[in-house]
Amino acid sequence: MDHGQPWTRRIPKPRSLGIRVEIITDADEGTVFPYRLHLATEKISAEHAVMIGDRAGDIVAARAHHVRSIGVLWGYGSKSELVDARADVVCASPNELAACVSRIAI
Repeated sequence: MDHGQPWTRRIPKPRSLGIRVEIITDADEGTVFPYRLHLATEKISAEHAVMIGDRAGDIVAARAHHVRSIGVLWGYGSKSELVDARADVVCASPNELAACVSRIAI
C-alpha cells in the first residue's frame, strides 16, 4: 500500500451489525478529504455514517463532516487521545464493536 494515498475497500456485511461496512484509510493524520469524497461518491448522508478510528485525526475528520465516531482502543491511539478528540463512543475491544455501534444509534 502506498501510505500517501487513501484507499477504500468494501468488506462483507457483518451479520452481527446488520449494516454496510466500508474501510477508508489515509496515512496522513487529520486529512478530511478522503472521507468527504467517499461520502459524496457513495451517496452516504452523514447522519447514516459512522467513523471507526484509532487516532484523533480520524475523530477530527468525522466531526468535520458531522459524522458520528467510535474511537477504538485496539489501534495506535490512547483512550485519552480519543476522548480529547471528542469521540462519540470509545470502544475497548473488537468484541464490543456491535454494542458500540448500537449506542450511537445510526
